[in-house]
Amino acid sequence: MEKHLKRESVYVIAEWHPDVFIMGQVEEAANQGITALIDDLEDYGSTKGSSAVATDGSGPTLRQIVADHFDLHPRAVEDHLKRGDPVDRLNEAVEAIQDSDHHETGDDYGEVEFRNPAYRYRLSETATSLYEL
Repeated sequence: MEKHLKRESVYVIAEWHPDVFIMGQVEEAANQGITALIDDLEDYGSTKGSSAVATDGSGPTLRQIVADHFDLHPRAVEDHLKRGDPVDRLNEAVEAIQDSDHHETGDDYGEVEFRNPAYRYRLSETATSLYEL
């Protein structure tokens, strides 16, 4: 068997985005995700939309989880998320939320994933000649 991989393309996936494959709109999708995350941060400890948030005061707020991950004061989270590479900022914040025992990501944001195309396999000339025997 011979395997080969065409490296001309990388698939960019955002499972939370309406266009799951966000190939040419990576930065725009990441900015939309950051905006949705910031909207979730505004709700200091109560449920909003489909985001699971601790409402009984027994755990840290979503804002505090993200702030702790970036080593920031909670009031500085929005500005930090809006600066720099939006894909990196969004992915780091989502990772912090997913690692938390108290919160889950909302339906309007999530990780932006870069995936290489799958390997393709074909029979080598030697295998083909053996098969034809």
